[in-house]
Amino acid sequence: MHLPAIRDLDPLSALKGLRRLRLATLPSWDSSGKVTEVVSLAPIAELPVLEELELFGVVPPDRTVDDLLTSVSLRRVQLSKYPKRERDRLAHLS
Repeated sequence: MHLPAIRDLDPLSALKGLRRLRLATLPSWDSSGKVTEVVSLAPIAELPVLEELELFGVVPPDRTVDDLLTSVSLRRVQLSKYPKRERDRLAHLS
């Protein structure tokens, strides 16, 4: 489902049993460089059993992974539209 108007991921915090999450923009957006900007990735990082995350074209305003580094459960993260240095910061998870 394409949801370009989504900005707040807080409703995801209710999904306490979520183990995998994939948020992505349309493939056609990838080639044009468009992204969906969300307020924060913190609601994702707070999910207690989330192990796998894919964020393709979904970014916070600063395009950093700082919030994700606080997760105690993430084991695999794939990203697009983030600077290489940010992707590298999560390389130890993959």
